[in-house]
Amino acid sequence: MSTVELSQLKYFRAVAKVQNMSKAAAELYVTQPTLSQSIKHLEEELGVKLFDRSGKSVILNDCGKKLLGYTDQIFALVDEAKGELADVAAKNDSVVSVSINTSSNLLIGLLPDFTRQYPDIRFRIMQNDWSQPDADDFDLCINSSSSRPEGINVETILKERILLALPLDHPLAARDTISFQDLRQESFIQVNGKELQDHLYACCQEAGFEPNVAFVCDFPTTVCDFVEMGIGVALFPEITWYNPVGRGIVLRPLQERTSRRYISVSWRSSTYLSRNARLFRDHLIGYMREHYPLPDTEQPL
Repeated sequence: MSTVELSQLKYFRAVAKVQNMSKAAAELYVTQPTLSQSIKHLEEELGVKLFDRSGKSVILNDCGKKLLGYTDQIFALVDEAKGELADVAAKNDSVVSVSINTSSNLLIGLLPDFTRQYPDIRFRIMQNDWSQPDADDFDLCINSSSSRPEGINVETILKERILLALPLDHPLAARDTISFQDLRQESFIQVNGKELQDHLYACCQEAGFEPNVAFVCDFPTTVCDFVEMGIGVALFPEITWYNPVGRGIVLRPLQERTSRRYISVSWRSSTYLSRNARLFRDHLIGYMREHYPLPDTEQPL
């Protein structure tokens, strides 16, 4: 009975990925003869050739491709086992890491109930990190986009209109709806954030002009302050920004059908997602479905 070791599969996978012995040896920090011997012994154990050799080149053959699929599954299971064992060792007291790149105030409604149910779960939260918003450096990522995201590790939790915020005494404030065509001469107040910024520029360009962005702010409340002062107008997400009731501004729908956005939560796909992260993910999705059910169709809001 053949005995295949994990180290042999590790070496095999490295060679299979780059299909070059010297490159794989350098990545593994082993000598090329050591790597070659390991591959040879693995082929002898399995009784098949895994590579077609031509000079210095090694090309994965059909048997090698089949083994690579199993090897990826094996190492994925090893990683999952490590994660689950870490959960057990830590008595499920692991930290849940969350990257929030939009709509931070959504957590205000759902966190109190969750922390009452699971007082031992702790959080590490990063806000507005646009460098790698979907990286596996975090258990969960909350992002926004102009189109509904798709994937096995992402769930849309909110669809909302993007409105226009204007001062009460603005000439357009009396209208029921406003078009970007009416905003050519306006100054815009922009909040930091790639998705809303991209949306503003895309809609203005579709209307045939470049937006005049007068100020860029860090917080929605500052945007409201500037709009109220009459410095400019601003795009205003209908649900995820605080309701400006009592402020000297009005919110008006935009006529463009594209004036909407989707809020989604994504989670680790290539490494183990801890039990605590799964608990919080499911709580977040459940809370949003209860309080902000998605429309059944993709008709304009």
